Amino acid sequence: MEDLPSLNASSSTPSYKKAIKKRKMPKKIDRGSVVDDDTTERLKRFITGEMYGIHMKLVIQKILYESDMSTNQNRLNLPVKQLEIHPDEFLTADEKRTVDESKEGIEVRVVGPMLQMYEKSLWLKMWHMKHSNNYVLKKNWNNFAADNKGVLKRDTVIQVWSFRKDRQLCFAIVPVNDAAS
Repeated sequence: MEDLPSLNASSSTPSYKKAIKKRKMPKKIDRGSVVDDDTTERLKRFITGEMYGIHMKLVIQKILYESDMSTNQNRLNLPVKQLEIHPDEFLTADEKRTVDESKEGIEVRVVGPMLQMYEKSLWLKMWHMKHSNNYVLKKNWNNFAADNKGVLKRDTVIQVWSFRKDRQLCFAIVPVNDAAS
């Protein structure tokens, strides 16, 4: 005979349901107003001048949460509801479809905080969650974060910029001085 979950005498809720812990959500931190400082100006000059990148756009300014920096996760979360621009402004229709429907997403190149193209590609993918959708930069994120551990730390405010180099979608990830500090 199959074992059924026991019922608590004081309620009709099976005991196994009471054992499930709710996921602890990180404390919401105000990401502040969009920062435009010396770092962002140097980034813009580097992308458009030295790299000959085009169509540079701020995708998101966010705080790096513990989950972004967790080696178990190996991804940078980019919540759709927090994007500064509509996805159609940085993704082509084909890219959007691939990011949304394929298992892997699309390969992208990334410029890091030291204003150099990172040697390993990351992959952009859409994750459909129960209550929201999130773009994620995955595969090699742990390596990228470790190689930039001096500047990419938990609670750091970063900006993620998109641009095109030779028609390929690329991103730049830089820490900025938090205007609220």
